[in-house]
Amino acid sequence: MKIEKVRELVTKSQQLQDDSTRMYRLFQDDLKREQAEIKNNEEYSSKGKQKLVESLKSRKTIEFLKGSREMQMAYRNSLKDAKKEAESIIYAKTPQVDSDKLERFKNRFKEVKTEILLAPSSRRGKEILQEFLGSVDERGLAAVVKEEFGDIIQPILAGAGADAPKFRHDLAKSFEDIKTRSLDPEAIEAMRLAEYAEAALSAKFYSPLVEENVQQNLGKLAHMYMHNPDEYFETFPEDEKPESNLKTVEEILAEEDAKKL
Repeated sequence: MKIEKVRELVTKSQQLQDDSTRMYRLFQDDLKREQAEIKNNEEYSSKGKQKLVESLKSRKTIEFLKGSREMQMAYRNSLKDAKKEAESIIYAKTPQVDSDKLERFKNRFKEVKTEILLAPSSRRGKEILQEFLGSVDERGLAAVVKEEFGDIIQPILAGAGADAPKFRHDLAKSFEDIKTRSLDPEAIEAMRLAEYAEAALSAKFYSPLVEENVQQNLGKLAHMYMHNPDEYFETFPEDEKPESNLKTVEEILAEEDAKKL
């Protein structure tokens, strides 16, 4: 079932986000271990230790942002795929209405819009709309109303005055009802999952606790780019070079210099 695929993609994204905290904790442990090795090395002078720690942080910032980029890419791809699959379910599940009945409904819908515009008060306009909504008896017809709901309620809210907050609340409930009636149960779940995916794509990937620790352990640069690592590597393309477990010549020389400072 397609809906199962959407659930799996959303679950995968949630797992990736949960893993981000665990992965950062392991990364942080490794960083602190390497820092301790530098600070406990009696061959290095105080200034030498300071320089090596700063160099380590720079190297670890690149390592962290590369890992972050990979994880966030997988996270966002899962959410985008979930949203796409969910929307295809919603579209496929919109039922067809008998053409004659649909035409009669659309004509009546036009009349209702006019009646709302000509209503003597916003309260009466709201009553006209809600009476009409009560007559909607097919999902396909509810889908027609849902598409234009925002435009229909504008004249009601515009003249509501002090009643505007209450009317807005009542009409929001009416919209949720018509939205639900326009879909079958599977499409309703797909809609909720699509809304979740869209919201998650706009939210931050890391938790506030991880953000705080990145700022503390790696510094301002890592903190600035942690939610958008692509931007970092666009700004500093020279840091795209492949990682290696072997020390570079620069690192070996820096360690030797640290003994002399």
